[in-house]
Amino acid sequence: MQNALVELFESIPEMIQAFADIAFGVGAGGVDPFQLTLLLSGSLFVGISVVFFGYLVFGALVRPLGNLPTPGRGHRDRREEKFRGN
Repeated sequence: MQNALVELFESIPEMIQAFADIAFGVGAGGVDPFQLTLLLSGSLFVGISVVFFGYLVFGALVRPLGNLPTPGRGHRDRREEKFRGN
């Protein structure tokens, strides 16, 4: 398991170099605008998805730690009173 994590973190710089090579057309005879557009739009799509998923995970982890109000629902005690019929 630890070896897999080490390999994962070691491959990050290689991945960045591969993306840079593709984006700037290294070894392909120049920059291809279509290829650059696909790379940027894919990166944007994946980046937005990761940020949104991270936001959801953060909310799921933080919400049970405190008695935080849920937007549009009021405080937890008030909701429980409503369902108990008090």
